Amino acid sequence: MEKLALILVLALGALGFAGEFDDFEKSLMTPQASNDGSSNNESSDNSTEAFEQSLMTTGDSEMEPVYKLRETLLENIKKRDTAQVSKNISELESMQTKQCLPIVDLEKKMIYLDLKMYRRLIPHMVHEYRAAYDTLEVDPGYKFPDDDGLHIYIAQRLQELDTSRTLYAQYSQSVEKAWLTEEEKRELEVLMQLDGAYKDEKAPENMLQLVKNFVDKYPNNPDVPWIKKSVLPPLEHMNVWDMYFEDRAKNKDKVIESKYYTGGFGFNLYLLGGGTVISGYDDLYRKDVLEPEVNYIHLDFYLQISRFVLSLGYYNSGIEGIDTDDLTVGFVVYDSRHLKVRPFLGISFPFSSFTVKDYFCLGTEKEYGSGSMYGKGAELDESFENGGWVFGVSVDYKFATTYFLASDSALTSFALTSRFGVSTIDLEGNLVKGNGYMAFFSLGLGIYLW
Repeated sequence: MEKLALILVLALGALGFAGEFDDFEKSLMTPQASNDGSSNNESSDNSTEAFEQSLMTTGDSEMEPVYKLRETLLENIKKRDTAQVSKNISELESMQTKQCLPIVDLEKKMIYLDLKMYRRLIPHMVHEYRAAYDTLEVDPGYKFPDDDGLHIYIAQRLQELDTSRTLYAQYSQSVEKAWLTEEEKRELEVLMQLDGAYKDEKAPENMLQLVKNFVDKYPNNPDVPWIKKSVLPPLEHMNVWDMYFEDRAKNKDKVIESKYYTGGFGFNLYLLGGGTVISGYDDLYRKDVLEPEVNYIHLDFYLQISRFVLSLGYYNSGIEGIDTDDLTVGFVVYDSRHLKVRPFLGISFPFSSFTVKDYFCLGTEKEYGSGSMYGKGAELDESFENGGWVFGVSVDYKFATTYFLASDSALTSFALTSRFGVSTIDLEGNLVKGNGYMAFFSLGLGIYLW
């Protein structure tokens, strides 16, 4: 029963607005029911009257008394004669059969709202919620007036509603000023808030407190037994966090698709790298006395804004013993659920890492200038004043994407990342001398927050 009650409340939220409609409500959205919002009521009334006259000659003869009474009801609505409106609605209700529904609940609700007939609205909304799944009221294929002036009037009023707000949010000031008892006002608040009871993670808690307050304060209200049975249980047993995470999982694919070519922050750890000289760099260093050090781990950080990417990293070059600090600008040319491709161009700042094989004195040979004695096993690191250019492409294969912590919009992607390119660097130092072109590659793992 609790599950049935929950379904009831959820379904009724849609019934109050233009979400899921039955045949009649769908008809309200058809072009015949929509008018230019800038047209005034007078022109609408004239077209309505002309249309209603045509119905008297072309309509179903069995429905003719219904159409006539609905025409009278519309006239009384325009006069704002609430007594006659109530009388006409009751007469239409008395004409209902299994094959004909002269006036539907949505029409009555919109009339009561427009004319501020709030005391009539309370029992009507209770009935509307309680009878939402009453399929025995009419037979399949029943007739209802969906092409007269009253229909157009309801369609216009329905389009004026703000579907992003609850009924009470739109009518609260009018309700509070109405000639109603405090109990009636609070009950109407509960009924008009139900349509938005589950619109976000905070709404159910607020609705639960509102309903509890009403039940505790007005235990003798005739509608309290129904509220306790059908409204309170779903609110009390609902886990807001469970609903939040269920919605989060349901919307994950849409969220991911909305994030393509947007932005974020990334970190890559390269575990394998290498390369080769394309041209130049002959006799780069003294191979008889120097042994290049190979650093296997490199890394970079990058910031993406829209399609543009700014990266700063420590990378391997195409030559052993030479690493670089690069600052590059990239552009995302392709982004999808699993693949991201971004060419880049930037400047490269090289430095060398060597180990001394044997004792030698830097400066004994003229081309290396004056220096000092270096012992076996000593580490020789050298920076270069001149930088160089680097260009290439980064390709990321995103093998897993999940939400970032408890967020329902921020994402975290884990990727196999690769970097390929060519650099040209002028290496002019005491230990290393040369220039040319080199090709490089790096492979590793990355994480991307977006």
